[in-house]
Amino acid sequence: MAGTLKTNSVTLGDSATDSQNFQLRTNVDGTATLARGAAGDLGDILTVDASGKVSLPQNLTHFTSVYRTTNQVLASSGIIIFNAALEDVYGDYNLTTGKYVVPVSGIYCVTIGITGATRGQTLPFISLGINGTTRVRDMLERSVLAVNEELHSSYYIRASAGDELYLYAGGAVTIEGITSPGYYSFMQIIKAA
Repeated sequence: MAGTLKTNSVTLGDSATDSQNFQLRTNVDGTATLARGAAGDLGDILTVDASGKVSLPQNLTHFTSVYRTTNQVLASSGIIIFNAALEDVYGDYNLTTGKYVVPVSGIYCVTIGITGATRGQTLPFISLGINGTTRVRDMLERSVLAVNEELHSSYYIRASAGDELYLYAGGAVTIEGITSPGYYSFMQIIKAA
């Protein structure tokens, strides 16, 4: 007796965040796909053809670009929170906590541009934090900002899946949002290897 051919799928994961769930699909042609997202719409992670050959996507890139739309006033040391995303396909950056959750173990390049809202203010050290350790790597040292000055820095860090990365200001500061054309604070994170 021949069985009925049909496509089957199952959602894996228990997160309310769509990008942290997976969809496993088997198809009538003998192929299977594991995709990211509860509906499998955030990109294939791997495919298996009818002969059993496993393929990985050609370009699985994790890139996040976030920035401030308003000024952030830190009365003392704390996490710099970027409250808008230019690009964050997988939802790895939390716009409320200011933390980026590493989706895949590897080497990440973190690039920042910081503009102080008060010209002439002393900018405290700005460091890259990971999993509660606030000074893993100082990205900017203490300095006095001149008029229209934006400070930039980049750093490569090895991180494991689930690690939380964030920017930490070592003292009181006002971080500028997009209030002046061409001058604002941002952070970009890309998986390099």
